[in-house]
Amino acid sequence: MSYQTITTRYVGQTNTKPHRIIATNGHGTRVIVSRDETETSEQAHALAVTRLCAKLDWDDVQFIGGGVDDGDTYVWVNVKATDRVSIPKLPRCKHGKRVTLTCAACNRFVTEQP
Repeated sequence: MSYQTITTRYVGQTNTKPHRIIATNGHGTRVIVSRDETETSEQAHALAVTRLCAKLDWDDVQFIGGGVDDGDTYVWVNVKATDRVSIPKLPRCKHGKRVTLTCAACNRFVTEQP
């Protein structure tokens, strides 16, 4: 299996459908899971990832995920202990934001390390 991300997204209820989580991999395969209101948001998103992995017949995978700023979306990455790499700290611009090449606020190239 090649490494892929999975994106999970919360979709609110409609007149005909309950609250649900949609999990999609990088190739567009997806599952839709009804959300149980007794679960936490993270548990509901993790269940959708589990169901997508089962649909794709992926076993022995471990995903780690986190929420995106909109609060309704999570991004999950397949990880294994042997695949971990050290990620260097990104430089900061004069506004204190971490950037890779340019500052989003001033659009200037950042050359200084934190």
